[in-house]
Parts: sequence; C-alpha cells; structure tokens
Amino acid sequence: MNFNIQDIIEKNNYNQQKAAYLSNFKIVDVLYRKSSDFTIIKAENDTVLPFGIYNDIIAYFKELGINNLKLYLKANKQNLPIREINLYLDEYRHINNGFLSCAAVVDDD
Repeated sequence: MNFNIQDIIEKNNYNQQKAAYLSNFKIVDVLYRKSSDFTIIKAENDTVLPFGIYNDIIAYFKELGINNLKLYLKANKQNLPIREINLYLDEYRHINNGFLSCAAVVDDD
C-alpha cells in the first residue's frame, strides 16, 4: 500500500486549517485477512478528525482498492464539537442497521 497523506490534502483542496488536522496522522498497523478480503488500518493522530476528513481518508483508501475496510483512529486529544460527534454516531447507526440506543453524553471534560 502506497499511502501519502499529502494526496488526500491535495485531492480535496484542503486549506491550511483543514490540512493541520492531518499534520501528525500516521498509520501504525495494517492487518489484512485474505480469507474475507478485509483490511483493518490502525492510525494515530493528535486530535479526533472532523467527520468530513475521516470520510475523505476512507474514500482515499477505497481509491487505492481497499474496499472492505475498518479504520481505527487513536486520538491523543479528544475534544470534538457535539455536531461532529453526532455525525459519527449517525454513521455508526447507519452501519449497524439503525442501532438507536447510542447517544452522545457530554460532561465537563
């Protein structure tokens, strides 16, 4: 796999602020299961990615031919606006056939 974060930034015409979200993005492990043609990519980043950037990364991997994919992202700082959290939850519900007993909880931290 030939992964280049700059390709994602250029392809999606990210401005400097958006590109900054990916400045420390790195892939730490790739697992491929040949029997099920399934790939797991584990990555780390300084912050949780806005949902649109996360989707751009998924689309990039699909363009590389990795269609059956799970991307796990470990973020060192986990502050994200509630609207972004809700986008992730909506995607989770969609993937899991409308699973609805999942809700965002926000506390002081």
